[in-house]
Amino acid sequence: MPLGPPVGDHGADVVYREIPCKTIIGRSPGAAGGGYPFSHTVNPYRGCEIGCTYCYARYTHAYLGLDDPFAFERQVFVKLGADRRVAHDLRDDHFAGAEIAIGTATDPYQPAERRYRVTRRILEKLAAFSGLTLSITTKSPLILDDLHLLLRLARKSTLTVHMSLISLDADVIRRLEPKAATPQKRLEAIACLARHGIRVGLFLMPIIPGINDDPRQIERLETAARRAGAAFVCKGRMNLRKAAWPVFARMLNTHYPEAANHFAARAERLTRA
Repeated sequence: MPLGPPVGDHGADVVYREIPCKTIIGRSPGAAGGGYPFSHTVNPYRGCEIGCTYCYARYTHAYLGLDDPFAFERQVFVKLGADRRVAHDLRDDHFAGAEIAIGTATDPYQPAERRYRVTRRILEKLAAFSGLTLSITTKSPLILDDLHLLLRLARKSTLTVHMSLISLDADVIRRLEPKAATPQKRLEAIACLARHGIRVGLFLMPIIPGINDDPRQIERLETAARRAGAAFVCKGRMNLRKAAWPVFARMLNTHYPEAANHFAARAERLTRA
């Protein structure tokens, strides 16, 4: 895939690259009984400016010839025309009964969405259909800008929002998720969505040994989310991939050197792979 031309810097050396969208609805391992609760995926952007140090999806930039692990948050690809592609594809009977997860390898409400509104345009097209099963995963209260669309989708289809939050400690969040919203802002977003009748839950992934795995902290987070209106909690361990290791290791050595022993064996396997 040819790289689109850079469209300015957006702080911290972030560059947006506009690319024509050729495909947008991807088939997930769940479609073949792989254990995922969805059959298809939609990712409005490639890369993610939020820059979570643990993000498993960093490997996807290697397919573009971008092997620098930090390129994932520094070069964000904007899929122009993704909304038209969604509308076209959903008219195909092949997608009948599809369970579509939006935001499996990027945050659909990352900073680029303020400018491009790719996610909003996709939701507008999805709102023209009925009987879909949709989920949206995000760390951003920017999703509230599309509340009117979420309400339309919830009336015509099955919609679930996963608000991703791994700690109530703002310092932990700043270290692991450099451009993510604060825990309080995300809890407020849960409360707003729940108040308007949108089914929303807490996405507590990943749970990282030595950082956010204290059972008392997890319990406090779950309690805060449920008080805000979360209908459910999804929890899972870290899926650490080779492409993420340099970024995660730098954060670990800087902020959590005492936790490094949890990852020693895994780090050796990753660096040898």
